[in-house]
Amino acid sequence: MEKKNIDWGSIGFGYIPTDYRYVANFKDGKWDEGTLTTDPNVTLNECACVFQYAQTVFEGMKAYTTEDGHIVTFRPDLNAERLANSARRLEMPAFPEDRFVDAVVQTIKANEAYVPPYGSGATLYVRPYMFGSNPVIGVKPADEYQFRILTTPVGPYFKGGAKPITIRVTDFDRAAPHGTGHIKAGLNYAMSLHAHEVAHANGFDENMFLDPATRTYVEETGGANFLFVTKDGEVVVIHDERIDRTTDGTGFVKDYTAGELQRFNAAKLFSHITEFQHIPTFDEYCSWAKQAGIETNIEIKTGIYYYEDIEKKTLDIIRRHGLEDKVMFSSFNHVSLIRIRELMPEAVCGALIGKMGIGNAGYYCSVNGFSCYHPDYEGLTREMVENCRQYGIRLNVWTVNSMEGLEQLHDWGCEGIITNYPGVAKRWLLGGEK
Repeated sequence: MEKKNIDWGSIGFGYIPTDYRYVANFKDGKWDEGTLTTDPNVTLNECACVFQYAQTVFEGMKAYTTEDGHIVTFRPDLNAERLANSARRLEMPAFPEDRFVDAVVQTIKANEAYVPPYGSGATLYVRPYMFGSNPVIGVKPADEYQFRILTTPVGPYFKGGAKPITIRVTDFDRAAPHGTGHIKAGLNYAMSLHAHEVAHANGFDENMFLDPATRTYVEETGGANFLFVTKDGEVVVIHDERIDRTTDGTGFVKDYTAGELQRFNAAKLFSHITEFQHIPTFDEYCSWAKQAGIETNIEIKTGIYYYEDIEKKTLDIIRRHGLEDKVMFSSFNHVSLIRIRELMPEAVCGALIGKMGIGNAGYYCSVNGFSCYHPDYEGLTREMVENCRQYGIRLNVWTVNSMEGLEQLHDWGCEGIITNYPGVAKRWLLGGEK
């Protein structure tokens, strides 16, 4: 089929209507047969559930023209599965996964003239989506739904194409534990718009979102996930049980992304793609720590992340490996630390504190049985340090990411630091003063 007369190399990431889109309706407990239509408009009642309570989910995928002229897409079956899971989370009827893939193929074939040619740098963006369509004013799921697929030819998502972008570590959270961050729902993206505009207003292309509990782990950008490339050119993908997709535990990213990247010649861009970095279970870690004879600080995550009876389960593993005298506990949830002390009176516990700090930290730690205080450097004052000295409380200061901060902590006589800045760590270890 002859391609449309479009300047493929100059189009941006925007909406260009194509000839056909797919529509299916859910009513009276079942989906209709679905059809292709030339009408790009959607007519809904003013009280439709999607308008009132944002009951909508979507997917995003692309169709490409290969060098030999074929049109291909990337794992549409997994997009079908994710849309079904997203729908279930928002109490929507899942669109059948086999029909999803068939509808995608139908829509792409019908718009074949809009699939950009090989080498143009453009692709056909495919947007499957569904929403609650009948009027709803009380807070409840809709009874009727519409599933649609639109397509539009697009250029690179970021202006200028595949080149480095500037990323800002944002103060906003992308998603909360036990929330809806794991699904592709419109409501998640609406809440990200403000953070996106703040980044742009400050001269950045994108945000880097950190984990909402500790703000020490990288989660994602607004428009993508992260792959980390080491200075030796290795692409490191973290293996995490939360993204496992196969019964043998090999992982979603490893099976479907790393392999596909290699087939698409990602090795031409990077020296090679590594296997997953295995994140051990706590039991595995304790076994290794016992053999290595190292001491470990364990941060108990409760409150924001809740794991039932985590203190007892943690101590059971520690005792099984005989590490009682080789561990120290810390937590933002000091009730959890008190629970640790109840279960293991000899346990060494340190109180984690945010940027606000506690003026009488030494007294606070002393009366609660904590032998260490872990304040944020930004909130630490000399008075807090002196209060800790008065009660014999050790200070381990975190987020010390400048040489100036290191010098100040040396002057104040702090015993330890937690830093992400290699120069600080090297100076602390090799400086000979502490």
